[in-house]
Amino acid sequence: MGCNISYLFSRDDCTGKDLTIGNGINSGSSKPQGYSWDQKRSEQDVSMFTIDGLENGEEGRLPGTVNGQQFQIKNCKNSSIYIFDWSNTITIDDCTNCKIFIGPVKGALFVRDCADSTLVSLCGQFRTRDCKNMDIFLHVNTQPIIESSSKLRIGCLQFCYDSLPEHMKLAALSPWQNVWWKVHDFTPPDEGKNWSKLSSIFKVKDCLPKPQLDRLKVLHTSSEQVDSVIPLTTGPSKSNDNSSEASLVAIFYNEKQSELGRECMKKMETVPGVNLVRTALLKVRKADSERHFPDWKDKVETGAVLCLQLGGIGAQTVASEFATAERNYVWISKNDPNKDIQALFGLAEMALGF
Repeated sequence: MGCNISYLFSRDDCTGKDLTIGNGINSGSSKPQGYSWDQKRSEQDVSMFTIDGLENGEEGRLPGTVNGQQFQIKNCKNSSIYIFDWSNTITIDDCTNCKIFIGPVKGALFVRDCADSTLVSLCGQFRTRDCKNMDIFLHVNTQPIIESSSKLRIGCLQFCYDSLPEHMKLAALSPWQNVWWKVHDFTPPDEGKNWSKLSSIFKVKDCLPKPQLDRLKVLHTSSEQVDSVIPLTTGPSKSNDNSSEASLVAIFYNEKQSELGRECMKKMETVPGVNLVRTALLKVRKADSERHFPDWKDKVETGAVLCLQLGGIGAQTVASEFATAERNYVWISKNDPNKDIQALFGLAEMALGF
């Protein structure tokens, strides 16, 4: 929004002639004056940013076609929809029995009055209202919010397509900041819950079919864990929060930080029963490091710290072996892992405003 100021008369600095600005017409010519914002608006095809009334069909957008604009999906039934691009905000309204993929959304993804559908998405914020019976695979950098919704099953997104890492950077989304499991329900029931975690046996590939349109099939996509840009996390639970087999791995800022995080994950995957519970990428203040992690005080000022919580039998062994190989940049919890985990992710939640 802003102020709209109209000047009735101005003067051409080159000719000295008066120009009539209020009606956009030069007093010396009958030709209307053009404005850059009008030209930009007229050049955009509004239909490129809306999918409305699709039934029993398939539709989608390729990289470069949305390019950070707002997008709407509404009134669709029995259809598959794919947005392989980044956007500013997206609204999905009144869709039933649909399978929808949404690429990185810089701001909020709003889902309203939808039912019996599958949604796979990456976004900065996630909101539902009046939705029911949905499977949702999510990567979200802030706390998901649901309202007046029921029978929602939410899990960790696993997906990749050409240009996804680039689109995530444009949308300012970090692959290491995914709190899909920390759902806040504005309208909780008296008994039970309106949402549940999707079991690990449910995979994106089982719920979201690959595109069949020729113009969409040219894009390489994968929902396999090994290809996913997003780390697979289980989310905290009573079992892994209280487990004696837990470890916190901290990787201090360096040019190989993200690469080292993925190397730790690969090592973890070689040990059955060890899971990646959650991750965080956060800037730790020196005062907080001195209070909770004295060993960090000389390292936190260089940049954000990447933290991984490992859980399950063998977690401490995996962390110890990884830290030994990368001792210059890696710290692991030793004496009281659960205390360190609570302290670190408490700082992470404060940073996110929980």
